[in-house]
Amino acid sequence: MNRVLITGGAGFIGSKFVDYILKTTKADIIIVDNLYNSTIDRIPENERVFFINCSVLDVDKYSKHLQECDYIFHMACVQISKSSFVPQIDLDTNATSTLKILEYLKDNKTNLKRFVYTSSCSIYGQSKESPITENTPPNISSLYAATKFLGENYTNLYHKLFGIPTSVIRYSNVYGPGQIPDNKICGVIGKFIYESINKRPITIFGDGEYKRDYSFIDDVLLATYLVSKSENTLGETYNVSTNTNYSVNEIVDIIELYVGKIDKKYQEPRIIDNITDRLISYDKLKRDTGWVPNHSIKLGIEKTINNTKIS
Repeated sequence: MNRVLITGGAGFIGSKFVDYILKTTKADIIIVDNLYNSTIDRIPENERVFFINCSVLDVDKYSKHLQECDYIFHMACVQISKSSFVPQIDLDTNATSTLKILEYLKDNKTNLKRFVYTSSCSIYGQSKESPITENTPPNISSLYAATKFLGENYTNLYHKLFGIPTSVIRYSNVYGPGQIPDNKICGVIGKFIYESINKRPITIFGDGEYKRDYSFIDDVLLATYLVSKSENTLGETYNVSTNTNYSVNEIVDIIELYVGKIDKKYQEPRIIDNITDRLISYDKLKRDTGWVPNHSIKLGIEKTINNTKIS
């Protein structure tokens, strides 16, 4: 990698990926972010990092960098908890911006080796299949899932029709140090850890028995990098997951092993991504890149607790 552009590079996953690229490559990094989901302090002070504070829709403000970069990671998104309240912004960020970037890449000569679109396993909704594979039909049940899937389709079409080198990654419930704890729905592990180490009660929606496949941030960063570099992944779509799932109550039990008894409050079930059971296969990613998750849920939670500051 010589020059990398990362949209949403000030967000949770985006900022961690910036750090990963800084540590593992010698590439210069262009961050495009309007700080809608984050703050300026997530931008590292490093001579190899150049920050452009603008919407990803404003392609003309960073088009020069689209031409020069050999890798583009389109990570900008509206969090799922906000998407239903700002549907137009959700559509613009997840899908329209994707189309505009791909159109620019189609119409201009670039140095591009790979365009990676980061999507979400929320596109599967409540599936009858378990584990879910990349061939499992989508079951769209939220605005966020709808716009992420649209972004996927644009990405795949521009590869098929115009030969743009693309890959799509579907993340599954990413957690780890650095999540913003004031989000009411997203980042349940980060929020529970933050509240519990500060000796505050946690809120569980519904009965806490619904299960998710949680992915630790360090594993996700490696998977993203490997997908961008492998010839096997060109034009393909991949789940990034662990092929294990845990209920919210089980997550709380694991956190209590490290922080002691937690005061729990139960509320009515949430209305976004209200799925009872989701288990995601990563077999395709393992086959094409050799990637496997290195963190069990217990190890990931332990690392998150050890790297979360008491307020």
